[in-house]
Amino acid sequence: MGYTPPWFNLTKVGTQQNLKPFGITGDKLSIYANNVDAYPILTLNGSGSIYLEINTGDTVYFREAGVTTFAFDHSAGDMRILSMIADHNIFLNPNGAGKVKFGTWTNDAVDHVTNGYIDILDNAGNARKLLTRA
Repeated sequence: MGYTPPWFNLTKVGTQQNLKPFGITGDKLSIYANNVDAYPILTLNGSGSIYLEINTGDTVYFREAGVTTFAFDHSAGDMRILSMIADHNIFLNPNGAGKVKFGTWTNDAVDHVTNGYIDILDNAGNARKLLTRA
């Protein structure tokens, strides 16, 4: 009995283990959590993209040294980034001259001064206006 292609090449370089499809380019490698429902799935695509697929409503947790630090969650119609450590802030830090983007600005000029606002939602789902001044 032999194996049917594609084969996987397991190599060790220093302390790093590498698992790659042998002699095939452009294919993807998918790792399934079980063989019953196929969720979650981690897919490494030949195009360089990485996909993490979960059931609708499930959460993706990120850990650092065994402690869950933050999560991505899709529930109640929102895509949420959650801090999993009590009293920690979520810091959006663009690189270089990058900016953090929020919604669409609406002009509300008064006394020839350019004022405006960006519509946001508070935690309770109430519409608020984040006021700005140019």
